[in-house]
Amino acid sequence: MQVVMMESEAYQNLIDRLERIEKYVVRATERQTALDDEDVWLDNEQVCQLLDVSARSLQRYRSEGKLPYKMYGKKCRYRLSDVEKFSGIHFKAIGMDVADEVAAAYNQRVSNIINHK
Repeated sequence: MQVVMMESEAYQNLIDRLERIEKYVVRATERQTALDDEDVWLDNEQVCQLLDVSARSLQRYRSEGKLPYKMYGKKCRYRLSDVEKFSGIHFKAIGMDVADEVAAAYNQRVSNIINHK
């Protein structure tokens, strides 16, 4: 066995850093658990596929406050339930009656996204 000696100040700095790392990991784990427990969460790409819109349109919906989202780190996340609510309002706003074929295509996209998680 090898013995390593270090000054008490260096040792305390090392312990402080380890405690900060531990707090960071605990917070990140809690955030991920909250995401997993609350609802199905989608990223930008999945929401664009689901709504069949561009990333710029999605950004506009966020900026205008039309589509709720949460930031986790540097990434936007959307609740599936919020996206579904928005899609109904969006289709009506652009004058589309959500016909059976549109609804079926939307439901298929939801299924594909959830199953590929």
